[in-house]
Amino acid sequence: MQHATIDIPESTREAWQKSVDIMADLMEIPAALILRVCDAERTQVFVASRTRSNPYLQGDIIERHPNSYFEASISDSNLLKIVNAAEEARWGNGPAVDKGMVSYMGLPLIWPDGDAFGVICVMDCQEHRYSDRSERLLEQFQEIINLHLLLLFQQHEMREKSKIDALTGACTRRDFFESGGAELKRARRYGIPLSVLLLDFDHFKEVNDRYGHASGDAVLRVLTRRIMDSLRSSDKYYRFGGEEFVLLLPHSELKDAHLVAERIRMLVEGRTVEFHDLEIPVTVSIGLAHLEGAGETLDELVAKADKALYMAKENGRNRIETYERLPGLHI
Repeated sequence: MQHATIDIPESTREAWQKSVDIMADLMEIPAALILRVCDAERTQVFVASRTRSNPYLQGDIIERHPNSYFEASISDSNLLKIVNAAEEARWGNGPAVDKGMVSYMGLPLIWPDGDAFGVICVMDCQEHRYSDRSERLLEQFQEIINLHLLLLFQQHEMREKSKIDALTGACTRRDFFESGGAELKRARRYGIPLSVLLLDFDHFKEVNDRYGHASGDAVLRVLTRRIMDSLRSSDKYYRFGGEEFVLLLPHSELKDAHLVAERIRMLVEGRTVEFHDLEIPVTVSIGLAHLEGAGETLDELVAKADKALYMAKENGRNRIETYERLPGLHI
């Protein structure tokens, strides 16, 4: 999982801020921090205690260093406690020592899948023999923050799952109006062409009636996989409801989108769906629309594609119609 995409709400950050402020106050130290791993080379000061003598500020980017207290805590599940770095050769040229922080106590923060989030730690500019009480306090806050990370991780997973249709593996209608809305704004802002295909598998009720609903489900699964395998990484395929699907094509003029639509039409028609001992023939009707007016909404774009799809059905199915070419139809 790409943990960088998991949002840390402001309310959670505020709770963590209180945690580091409490530790700095009770231990009478200048610095209490929560660091977050950015990548293989950098960490970020995600939260810093609001003490006047804290040399670290929220948002600071710190290069990862082999002799760093932070790096040692990230790579070790145990409590790291350094009373006086001057007495241990390992820490002599570490970045924290350069800032005058010669004592340290820290614990790793871990995502539920085992990847490192970062570190919760306290530091002092003088020798400091952290008490057992201070250790327990740090461990308590570590436990609380790891619990927060678990909840955030689970919420993120649930949101991601809600974007994928359980039957077909296509994106959901809900995700269409979220990600599609963002794509529409981007297209309008930068003048990027954007087209939409609305697909409806022909006479699908007859497929269910003749072969059974399990066969109908298999048809939707197989055709979704075939279609999605034929698309660019930037294209997104959504199940809109029943046997109706929407394909969003960024960077596609009408002629490009029509080529995609024809490729899909031929792909569906040209190969039956095998399910158990059945071979099920299927065709698809497709309506095509293109983003035009500066104020056009996603709903309006889909409505145009829907009118084109209606005409494709009226004209015999297993065909493509483009909204732009329909005379006398207005939204």
